[in-house]
Amino acid sequence: MNKILYITLIESIYIYFMYNLFKTKISFHNPIEIYIQNKNISHFLKHPVYNGSYESKICPFGKFVSIVLIIWLYVRLYFKKEKIIKINYLIFILIFIGSFMMNLNSFIYFLPIYIYEFILYPKLKID
Repeated sequence: MNKILYITLIESIYIYFMYNLFKTKISFHNPIEIYIQNKNISHFLKHPVYNGSYESKICPFGKFVSIVLIIWLYVRLYFKKEKIIKINYLIFILIFIGSFMMNLNSFIYFLPIYIYEFILYPKLKID
């Protein structure tokens, strides 16, 4: 097995754990997120804001996206390197922007993933 497959396995376990199993009392928020959460939005997009409870700080939508993203991580292993790097970059830019705006906890949990996906993955895929 190659390095990318091993890293994908670790990455998928990390994403699943942080988005579906991880619980904490610590919560980070930005003004855009607080504004969105104060609106009458769907339960699918709601997550705890400043409640101090020991719980997951990820909304049902974030949990769903984590599963779809894990599937993507394995699907991309079967594509040619030229096209997949651009598509992968676009997907992670959208996640970067969306997580920053919708849930700063999600954004922070993803920092190691962003480092790998934006810096290391393109170098490994080209080699």
